Amino acid sequence: MNNSLNYIRYHMNRDRNFLILYGIALLCLFPLLALALKTILPPKDSVIVMLILLGATQCCMAMILPLYLFHFLWNRREMDLYVCIAMKRKTLFIHKFLLGLLYLLVPTCLAFTLNMGILSIRFDQPYFALFAGKISTLMVLLYSFNVWIAVRCNSFLDAGVMVVCYFIVPIMLILALKNMFSSYAYELLYCQSYSVLYESWIGSVLTVSSAGLMLIIEMTSKLSHVGMEKDFTYMHLLPSGVWIVWLAIALIFFFTARRIFIAKKMEDAQTPSRSFFMYPMIIICFTLAMMLFSSDLNMESLFAPNIIASVFIYFLFWFVAQRKIKINWKQIAVLAVLLVLVMSSRKVFLMTNGFGMVDEKIPEDVQKMRVSFVLAKENADTYYLSCMSNELERDKYGEEVEALLRLQDQVIEDVKETRPEEVDWETSELYEIDIEFTFEVDKGEQSRYYTLFTNDKQLFEQYLSYVNSLKSSNLIQRSEVHNSAEGMSYAQ
Repeated sequence: MNNSLNYIRYHMNRDRNFLILYGIALLCLFPLLALALKTILPPKDSVIVMLILLGATQCCMAMILPLYLFHFLWNRREMDLYVCIAMKRKTLFIHKFLLGLLYLLVPTCLAFTLNMGILSIRFDQPYFALFAGKISTLMVLLYSFNVWIAVRCNSFLDAGVMVVCYFIVPIMLILALKNMFSSYAYELLYCQSYSVLYESWIGSVLTVSSAGLMLIIEMTSKLSHVGMEKDFTYMHLLPSGVWIVWLAIALIFFFTARRIFIAKKMEDAQTPSRSFFMYPMIIICFTLAMMLFSSDLNMESLFAPNIIASVFIYFLFWFVAQRKIKINWKQIAVLAVLLVLVMSSRKVFLMTNGFGMVDEKIPEDVQKMRVSFVLAKENADTYYLSCMSNELERDKYGEEVEALLRLQDQVIEDVKETRPEEVDWETSELYEIDIEFTFEVDKGEQSRYYTLFTNDKQLFEQYLSYVNSLKSSNLIQRSEVHNSAEGMSYAQ
């Protein structure tokens, strides 16, 4: 125990210049900025800015610290020196890893706590500490992952490139897949595709960069409404308890990195990194993302600019990874497989119903539900109605919830029969019907949004009659009507 404390004390003394710069940066970013924000922003908004800054600072340190603490692995002389230390490799790795966690969490969390005092924020609201904890947990995952990269690579160049690429490329691939889904989903869906696809993309939780963005959106939505009505439903993007998954994955990377560190050879230092999970994986994912950004993928698009650029960058990255200009049959085979996958993606997507991830129907076991309408008539006498129903809980309003589920079926049928190319846009009898179903299941709040344009007055009056029936049952929470023929506009 004493040897461990002495080792950590020695390293902290050796890293004093680094720690001084780190402390000055935190002083400028946190207390001084907090004092400035206190005069121009409300306390809640200031805390949101501070939480985002906490995440950004820890993110930068989680990418820098592994390169800083494990740099000796890429120099044979330094590695030989560390091997001579009277300490097992396993123990040395644990000390280095824990030292990085100490640098990552303690200074930033202390600075954030000091800021809460400066901003006069009380800790009786658990949300501030909750989101600070989630951010720190996510950054521990990022740190563990980058330590794994650092011990896997054989040079500073490879480690630096991989740390940056593994932060950027996965979110590029997710955005590319979402772009593909959105391009094809209209052939499977009658509602707006964005209201289905974002909630189904659980895979983005496994990517630190996209999970961080989702956490910021969720955090901003929740903290902006602290102190408002208790039943406010905020934007729920991340599953509850996801921080446990992050910690579990971080532990996996810790033990994997420790095993690689123990088996590391001095002869591998300053040689190209050969692991499949380094350059090959990044090259494949980046090329696939570039190809999928095309909105229309078929055999005719083989010579599309983005496909040609993807092929060029694919080989360019291979040349960088190999440190020489050379093409082998494996690289050509992988590129051919990627092209086949991309060109067949549309057919597979439609055959598998969006890989089983596209489900337009609202689940039968929905717990809470509400519907909102916007009914508009565009002619000389404009009529406009906007209303939202109360939130209906299945336990109290079982029949009404079932009626809303049947209403969705009817809306889907009406959208099928109402084709935009058959609408006469110049006539005075032009009606717009916007319907949004918002519901709550185990994943959180979700929605289905439909838009109809029609010349059918009977269809318009059918939905208007349904709205009136909700009003007569006292199920309308808010209503606004504008009628230019009567020269009146009022809210209810």
